[in-house]
Amino acid sequence: MIENSIIIIKRDRQYADSLRSYRVFLDDREIGTVSRHKEKEFHISPGKHIIQLKIDWCKSNQLEFEIERDQVINFICGTNLKGLKILIGFIYVLIRAKNYLYIKTN
Repeated sequence: MIENSIIIIKRDRQYADSLRSYRVFLDDREIGTVSRHKEKEFHISPGKHIIQLKIDWCKSNQLEFEIERDQVINFICGTNLKGLKILIGFIYVLIRAKNYLYIKTN
C-alpha cells in the first residue's frame, strides 16, 4: 500500500532524557526516533494504528488512532518525569516504567 498519510511527532523540551532519543513504534514495529525538542515526520499508510514510544525498558501509553489518506496528524510527546519527580527518578523509573513517557494528539 502506498504510504501517503503523515504523522508528525514533536518532543517537548525537557531536562530528563535530554541527550537521548525516544524510539517510535507504530503497530509494534519501530519506525524511527525523535530527539529532544525536535519534530519528526513519518509517512504511513491510511487506517487504524497504535503508536507508542520507548526508551530502554520504559514506555509510553499506547495511543490508538485512525488516519485517512492524505491526512496529517500531530502528536506531542515527552517524559512524565517532571518537577520534583526528577529527585526520585530512579524509583519512578522502576515503579512507573510503563508510564514513564507520554504521547498525545496535539
